[in-house]
Amino acid sequence: MRTLLPVVAVFGTALAGLAAEVSIYTVPRYRMQGDVLELRDVARIEVRDADRESVGSMVIDPCLYEDGFIDRRELLDLVKSGFSGTVYVHGGGVALSRDGAGTQREAADQMQVRKGDRIRYSVVRGRVKVEIGGVAMGDGLEGDEVQVRLNTNKVVSGRVSSSLRVESGL
Repeated sequence: MRTLLPVVAVFGTALAGLAAEVSIYTVPRYRMQGDVLELRDVARIEVRDADRESVGSMVIDPCLYEDGFIDRRELLDLVKSGFSGTVYVHGGGVALSRDGAGTQREAADQMQVRKGDRIRYSVVRGRVKVEIGGVAMGDGLEGDEVQVRLNTNKVVSGRVSSSLRVESGL
């Protein structure tokens, strides 16, 4: 029995090294306060202690958020480029604004779609555009992804394009 315990301990340690994984939980919005944006700024990160600093300090390239949004695929690719384990990203992405964008109260007043608003949902493919009415299931600024309950009771998601309008491209 004494010889079995060290073997089990070594085997367990080896398995722990092979099963490295990271879970990233994005925040819906982040107000940038400087020029450098790190992963830990826009997400809560769950990873073993040995990898916490290296994953959290990954710098996000400005070209990824020049549109004001970092989506989950961009975050997934970023982390996979510097982490060899399994990567899980939870959340749709992060909407970014600059420090001088105003207070949270001002941002709330500027919401282009609010939960419960009757909106127009459109699907665009090439030069064809189909619109249908619906009700917003969340708040959003231009570029934010929100869910919409269509008049047919189907729930879909799209990006806020303007006041009371949500679009989805095929």
